[in-house]
Amino acid sequence: MGLRVRRRSALGAVAAVSILTATFFALSSGFASAATCDVSRFVTNGKLDVTSYLQCTSPSASPNPVAPGGTVHFTGGGFASSSTVTIELHSTPVVLGTTTTDDDGDFSYDSVIPTDTPTGSHELLAMGVDQNGNQLTDELAITVTTSGTAASGTLPLTGTNSVQYLGLGLALVALGSAAVWGSRRSRSAVAPASSSTTTSSES
Repeated sequence: MGLRVRRRSALGAVAAVSILTATFFALSSGFASAATCDVSRFVTNGKLDVTSYLQCTSPSASPNPVAPGGTVHFTGGGFASSSTVTIELHSTPVVLGTTTTDDDGDFSYDSVIPTDTPTGSHELLAMGVDQNGNQLTDELAITVTTSGTAASGTLPLTGTNSVQYLGLGLALVALGSAAVWGSRRSRSAVAPASSSTTTSSES
């Protein structure tokens, strides 16, 4: 019986890995705009660090839009604690400065947009390393306009979108399904043994 249970557990573990691998592969195209925040990077021992993942995929900037020469309060997370993060403005890379993350791996930096920045769409990037030492980038689209900062009452623009939440949901479903599958297979392996024990006692 013990061997059968171990085999079932092993199959459950293999199924879990297979489901997760398939999920992450399917999501890879959807995360093209935020590849460095791939959900698979935040799974450890079969558990998803939801907080760190959402911090990584949800940077924010205020105000947005902003005028050339204006200051944007840029925040994000998902990095190693107390690590250095470099802030850049793209598409033509311009280093705006560096900052240090807090104990949770979050950063907050007031970025001054160069006065010669062309109006239009740009990206703010925060580049550093995650808790495993891998390169990590938080990226957020911003708009530079000569009309000044965003109108009063406008909320900060964040990097979260429906694709990222879909990815989080599918990853959680995959983890849950794998756990349930393995549990059911283990119970089915134990059930026949219990029946045979009862029959022996009655005879």
